[in-house]
Amino acid sequence: MINLTITKMPSAEKIAKSLKFGQVRALTQTAKQGQAAVQTAVRSKFTYRNSWLEQSNKFGIRVQSALISQSQPQATVHTAAGWLVKQKVGGGIAGGQSNRRVFPYTYAGVAYIAIPTKQLRPKGSTKVLSKSLWPSNLKNVFVIKTKNSGVLLLMVRFGPKQNVVPMYVLVKKIDVKAKDAFYEPIQKVLDEHLGPNMVASMQDALANIR
Repeated sequence: MINLTITKMPSAEKIAKSLKFGQVRALTQTAKQGQAAVQTAVRSKFTYRNSWLEQSNKFGIRVQSALISQSQPQATVHTAAGWLVKQKVGGGIAGGQSNRRVFPYTYAGVAYIAIPTKQLRPKGSTKVLSKSLWPSNLKNVFVIKTKNSGVLLLMVRFGPKQNVVPMYVLVKKIDVKAKDAFYEPIQKVLDEHLGPNMVASMQDALANIR
């Protein structure tokens, strides 16, 4: 409920403008609370390193403020940290490589994930691999273990001369427990704070019409 005492009736235009200003402020305030809730959730649920969570980081938990110029004001909480979505879903990923197109592969009864080498996908390439080059569809394949690093490579023999080409790096599959550090904290903030923020902001905006 909005409590307000009117001593002089302002114009309808001023009332509308003040109400929209209050809406914009409440939406932005709630978004910032959602941002803080996500940052807190990430710190409590995961091993947190460096400052990637911050607004200034390209992968950070960021807020886009609502604007008075928007016909339908909205504020957003967003992130380019795609691994938070993968963490919410859980399942098998390759350690440190979850942001690339990878393939399941079993070798000697152990579950691996096959990651394309630069021969298949040069650094920075977004080219989609044809199905004929997927690990399960390759012929004349064998696996070697590198002497120095112990990395497993899926090799293929090509052509009449049987040239050997490393096609995939095999990384053991990691089963990740599903944890939501993004959507649930934001939803909780919306449920608990959006209404009160909106009422308080509208009341303050109307009380201070100039």
